[in-house]
Amino acid sequence: IQTADGPRVERVEDYAYTRGISGRTSNEITVREHLAVLALAQHYIDSAVSKTCNVGDDVTYEEFKDVYLEAWKNGCKGVTTFRAAGKRYGILNTIEQTVEEEEETEGATEITATTGRGCVMRGDDIDTDRIIPARFMKVITFDDMGLHCFEDDRKSAKGNHPLDDEKYAGAEILVVGKNFGCGSSREHAPQSLMRFGFQGFIGESFAEIFAGNCTSLGLVCVTLPSEDIEKLRESIELDPEQEIRIDVAESTVQSRAGTMQGDIPPGTKEQLIHGRWNSTSVLLEAGGDIEETAAQIPYVNGY
Repeated sequence: IQTADGPRVERVEDYAYTRGISGRTSNEITVREHLAVLALAQHYIDSAVSKTCNVGDDVTYEEFKDVYLEAWKNGCKGVTTFRAAGKRYGILNTIEQTVEEEEETEGATEITATTGRGCVMRGDDIDTDRIIPARFMKVITFDDMGLHCFEDDRKSAKGNHPLDDEKYAGAEILVVGKNFGCGSSREHAPQSLMRFGFQGFIGESFAEIFAGNCTSLGLVCVTLPSEDIEKLRESIELDPEQEIRIDVAESTVQSRAGTMQGDIPPGTKEQLIHGRWNSTSVLLEAGGDIEETAAQIPYVNGY
């Protein structure tokens, strides 16, 4: 907790004492009670930040999301992830996206930079089936894709996967190796990563279709030479709390390892900077022109 006198560490249970819910572990405190404590704290200190909310194993992602969305709109924005049954799920990006969708029905955001903490995932040729296994592609919406991000890899790693490493909790930028996102062209892969909480990706190279799917979601992919990638990995592993910044216009990556010159394709850069990465928004903006053109086509205009 960042107070006026400096940082202070407090357990949720200690704040819970003032709310009459003391004597229980984090797993026994309900989601609504946890958020009420955070909201209470924010009334009398500068800010309250809890990276992870530990909840009971019976709490579902949807329950947490619905409760937190209500709290988020009322100013309680500290929680970035929640943990249940030993698994950690991204939450903040999903909430922000939900609110943005409610507030902005048209128009895409101009993306000039992406900033956040980094998560290092070593290895080359990580394909989309590893990112989101095919059995989770049967759903009709992307809402819960983040729940199953790297599902099989994480199970096999038994807690030793980067996405389950507490030091990377709340990370928004994923640092990868060569040919990330290869394999099938499933859009579910970047959807899963986005809904887990990632907003940008830094790697030696990306599969072309994966990178294109990322752009259509407003996710930034930038490539760096292998030497710089390794320097960045080591820097993040030594100091996972540092801020990483991807400057889209300059195609640079800034961190405590220095400013590194990367590469973002010119067309992709133009789409992101000018807010034209969302094809639906582009169509909506051109609605008048589309109607005018359609009126001139006989088989559309009822000849």
